Amino acid sequence: IEALYSSLDCEMSSGLKSFGVPAQRIFDTLSSSNSSFLQALERCEDMVMESLLEGFQRQISPLLEVSETPEQMMQIELQDFLGLSQEQAVRLVKAGRFCCKDVNSRLARQGMVEQNMYIAVPNYSKVVETVDVGSNCGAEQEVSLSRFGFVCCMESVLYDEPARATCRVLIPSQLLMLSKAAARQLVDS
Repeated sequence: IEALYSSLDCEMSSGLKSFGVPAQRIFDTLSSSNSSFLQALERCEDMVMESLLEGFQRQISPLLEVSETPEQMMQIELQDFLGLSQEQAVRLVKAGRFCCKDVNSRLARQGMVEQNMYIAVPNYSKVVETVDVGSNCGAEQEVSLSRFGFVCCMESVLYDEPARATCRVLIPSQLLMLSKAAARQLVDS
């Protein structure tokens, strides 16, 4: 068990550090645009996922020899994330193309009709979704943050509606990009 401290003002944060609490366990309000609580929660998720992954790898590594290409591995991740059959996943990947987006690349802008739909590959991406609710003068409000898969711009591509949120990648991320024509053809088939 590890204690993490979030939603602290600068004075409380400094006080905890002076008592010997390591800085990496303190998430104060000045850390970044994400709320300190969400940062602490993400740290917990990361620790759990790392622990599970290490145990899983130790158990299966003697049994498996990885022969899949990176694209095949990403296809498997998308298949699991979207609940597709293998045939459906193959059709989806063939209809689009994998692309890598750099940190802070924008996938969608709220209010704009986008021309491409993106599916963030679980475990290969990290996407933040924000909305401008128009009721404050501050930054956009974060509504979701995901490393476990995300579908962006579906409303624009399938229904010609403006994107409901702004989406950006927070780490170099692998995504499957589908054009409007390709996505509509998949839905019609």
